[in-house]
Amino acid sequence: MNRFVCIAAIAASFSASALTAQIPARMIGQLAVAGGGFTIQEIEDQAPVLMAMPVGAILTVGNTVDVVGVLRLDGSNPTAVFEVASIANSPSYLTLGSPRIGRPMEMRVNHPGQSNFFVFLSTASDHTPLESYAPIASGTLWVSPIGLATVAGGAMTDRWRGGMDIPNDPSLVGMTYYMQAAVHSDPGPLLFLNGRRITIQS
Repeated sequence: MNRFVCIAAIAASFSASALTAQIPARMIGQLAVAGGGFTIQEIEDQAPVLMAMPVGAILTVGNTVDVVGVLRLDGSNPTAVFEVASIANSPSYLTLGSPRIGRPMEMRVNHPGQSNFFVFLSTASDHTPLESYAPIASGTLWVSPIGLATVAGGAMTDRWRGGMDIPNDPSLVGMTYYMQAAVHSDPGPLLFLNGRRITIQS
């Protein structure tokens, strides 16, 4: 199995004891080119998750990918080496429409088979790997748990499509929020998908 090197920002929520461990990690997000390499572009204003990838990876840029690997943490340095064990296009992802005041913003969650889904909203972003919480959770938390709200949820088969009403309030124009979806299919973990940053428009 090919292994590649990834530099990742470490979430402040990790304790000092955790910083000496090897932490399994899984990231679902959009693959983009950055810093002479590749990055998972979730969330945009977070430190980029840079990865050294083979030339062929350029064919998947712009796609939502599922990356699995291990964070080798060093408490003396705020970065970590991320050894990628596998990367593949993800069949599970969140997409959002245009966020405008007075209009519903379209949301869509894709995940094969029957599952329960959740769409979360927060006023801040985060980057917390969740594989250490297996079998309860999987993926990376891209939104801050502080002030986290669930804006949609329910049962779905393969795809859910709905909307979130944005109040017709001019004071919301320019406000930035962070959203992420998660899905759960028995007997698996609660899988956190890609994150999205939205800025309310007029």
